[in-house]
Amino acid sequence: MDRRELLKIAGLGSVGAVALPFLAENAEAAGNQTGFHFVSLSQANTVDGVAHRFFMGGDGQIGPAQVVGGGMFFHADANTPVPRKLLAWGSWKAKRLIEYHQIGTYGSQAAGFVDLEIVLVRDFPTPAVIPAMLEVVCNSGFAGLSTPGKEEGFYLDIPGTIFVEGGAGGPFEPAGLGISTFSVVNEQRD
Repeated sequence: MDRRELLKIAGLGSVGAVALPFLAENAEAAGNQTGFHFVSLSQANTVDGVAHRFFMGGDGQIGPAQVVGGGMFFHADANTPVPRKLLAWGSWKAKRLIEYHQIGTYGSQAAGFVDLEIVLVRDFPTPAVIPAMLEVVCNSGFAGLSTPGKEEGFYLDIPGTIFVEGGAGGPFEPAGLGISTFSVVNEQRD
């Protein structure tokens, strides 16, 4: 599947993933922190005829013991015609850093993973704040840096739902479509 097909599945057309939110509130405090950026599609099992797909994008900064970040998401049924039926959408916000593990760098980019506690701030179908666990993985194939056993993209567990390990839907896992990166340089301007 290529980028065009990803955007078609996600229902973004030619707009694509150009409009990721950047965290201006944390720009001055960037210092030697690691930045992360991602836009990806993940999937869970098909349950009762619904092919669960979760599109997510976001940015943030990882410090020694904290994380600041957030972005947007939408959850759709891939078994419906384009435009896909939306099941939920909203934003997300990082609440706590669980672990950041870097496996190597290549220029200004790092490969590894970050595990976070987040909240999904759902706007549709009904407003809700939902705790979840998010893992963002960045592999750098052109540098030979791959996180063992983890695909590029994001893994999402939503406790109390079918979207957790052992649930009928299982967690959302990378669908092989998207990009993530960790940046180890932070430009500081006057």
